[in-house]
Amino acid sequence: MKILFQGDSITDAGRNLLLRALAGETINFTKVQLGNGPAQTPSEATALINPILTVQFTDIDVGDTYVTLTAVFTNGEVTSGLHITEAGYFATDP
Repeated sequence: MKILFQGDSITDAGRNLLLRALAGETINFTKVQLGNGPAQTPSEATALINPILTVQFTDIDVGDTYVTLTAVFTNGEVTSGLHITEAGYFATDP
């Protein structure tokens, strides 16, 4: 799964953390969650409405103008149909 963030699809807390990273702070990405909850206003979101899967990042590639986060998930834990409508990428805020 590859997702490109747009300016309006990141939380206020995430935007604040990214701005601080531009000033030299380190971001410690921790996990990704996928769920099937209803739409939220991204800037105001603090968590997924209905997280179904949580996985750790398997690779973090930092480039000059981008970061690629890689996580691998399977549907082995899913016991019924899943239509992914929300995704959350989490980091520790120092």
